[in-house]
Amino acid sequence: MFIHKLALNFIKYYPFNYSDHKTIIGLAAGLDKNCDIISHIHKFGFAFAEVGSLTPKENKGNKSKIIRFDHSMINNLGLPNIGIDKAIPKLQKANPKIPILINISPLSNSTFQDIQNSINKIEKYANHSYSAIVLNLFCPNIRCDIDKIDLIKVRSSKPVFIKLSPYLSYNELNQIATNAIEHNIKGYVLTNSLPIQNGGLSGRRLKDFSNASIKVINKLKTEDQIIIGCGGIETTEDILEKINLGADYVEILTGWLLNRNPLYIHNLNKSLNNSLGDICQKIDI
Repeated sequence: MFIHKLALNFIKYYPFNYSDHKTIIGLAAGLDKNCDIISHIHKFGFAFAEVGSLTPKENKGNKSKIIRFDHSMINNLGLPNIGIDKAIPKLQKANPKIPILINISPLSNSTFQDIQNSINKIEKYANHSYSAIVLNLFCPNIRCDIDKIDLIKVRSSKPVFIKLSPYLSYNELNQIATNAIEHNIKGYVLTNSLPIQNGGLSGRRLKDFSNASIKVINKLKTEDQIIIGCGGIETTEDILEKINLGADYVEILTGWLLNRNPLYIHNLNKSLNNSLGDICQKIDI
């Protein structure tokens, strides 16, 4: 966790600002677990950021390490975070320059009402700090028996996205998509990390699974619903592949962390603007 704190401090005190390009690239959940750097993420050129996951109660997680290999990572930290109640004071002080999506995940013993109460608290006490909710329906770091279809029925005054597993069958995706339309879900984050070794695999080895899910959901969703592609993005070509399959936006985390270049997102933005032009002007989250 020392390296994680070091990374957050680097972002917080980074002296330069590269938010000069319109873009469709967002920061994926998992870095800003406790809403510490919401006011600073834009400096690296992100169009939006997904923070968390936050859980209804504080979760200590596992004493484990992140394993890096072949442009990928295995994370079995167990979703450590301070919980909704402790995150709210940080959200209240935040001054985000880009749209913030708050990722909320159930714990193993969470109920539907726990998730609904979490959303209600954020709405009541920190409404200015975020633009949308992301329901983390299939987190590989948490074993949870809650009915995933029930969770889609949560009520929120702001848009709700659902984050799905890359392992779902066509029938499962079809059932989720049908309910997502019925309950006015704004869109999808596709996908979460790949379940492996009691944790999640992200990075290059996730790309094909993520792309397959995007292709299917793009055929099942409505025209107004949004797809955020997430998983295995390292290059401009990876982003364009997801866009061509149906993604409206993309999120990056593992590729950025492994690249270790503060200008990485900035350089991707320049390349994307050359390739996509006006599409990079559209931010609707």
